[in-house]
Amino acid sequence: MVSEHEHNVTRAQQYILKDLVDALLFEDLGGIASTSERLTIQQQTYLRYEKKGIVLLIPVYYSGLNVYRSNGEAVFHIESKTCMPLTVHELWELFVTMNADLAAEWAHARFAEGLEAAVTELTAQYDGFKASEHPFILSEQFASLKDRPFHPVAKEKRGLTAEDYAVYQAEYHQPLAVQTVAIRKSHVIQGKGATDEQY
Repeated sequence: MVSEHEHNVTRAQQYILKDLVDALLFEDLGGIASTSERLTIQQQTYLRYEKKGIVLLIPVYYSGLNVYRSNGEAVFHIESKTCMPLTVHELWELFVTMNADLAAEWAHARFAEGLEAAVTELTAQYDGFKASEHPFILSEQFASLKDRPFHPVAKEKRGLTAEDYAVYQAEYHQPLAVQTVAIRKSHVIQGKGATDEQY
């Protein structure tokens, strides 16, 4: 039997994978949207993306927001007539290999770290999620779980420890003391008077 934590890891992987695919399609990185062959298999539309002898099969649907969006829980690597589902990390590594000539511009190793951090942090959020009964707070919790649409590393929060993250992120619904500071308007630099030398 799969533990709740293992289920949450899978859920986080699928969520970040979908965001990664949507971002790649939206930006058409490596020509993934414009050069892929469109196939329909059992009423499901797929993009068949092939470069350097590597073949990916991506389930998609037509979207008004951009031409295609991810429509599935997996992207498949086709090798020797076998379809293997990929994790988000495996997809990124294969995509970098397929586009090695462009990958240097992408800071791909740093991005891979961000994907791993995003999966880890989203898993922790799923593990610790306690829904509020108040509708406004609940909506903030859900908004915080999503962060920025189409950005696969939106969940990555560098500089925060896991403990900090659990205290300050809305989805954990922890009490937080707010302290305010007043700044005299004459001390605020704005408009044409603001220069780098003043900082």
